[in-house]
Amino acid sequence: MDAHPKMVGPVIRGLDANLAEAEVREQLGDLRGAAAALERAVFIDPREAELHARLATLYLRLGD
Repeated sequence: MDAHPKMVGPVIRGLDANLAEAEVREQLGDLRGAAAALERAVFIDPREAELHARLATLYLRLGD
């Protein structure tokens, strides 16, 4: 991640919060909400291949 050193903490927390939200929403059956949370996570860390893979899996489940 190429963030400014002072931004690393908030960016990581934002990423973790979005991943946690995606997990909860997926467990509750809110696949669109889970996808939105993962989209935000991808925006924060676009180089993380696992995020793209999880998002793609959700899109497939949604039929998008």
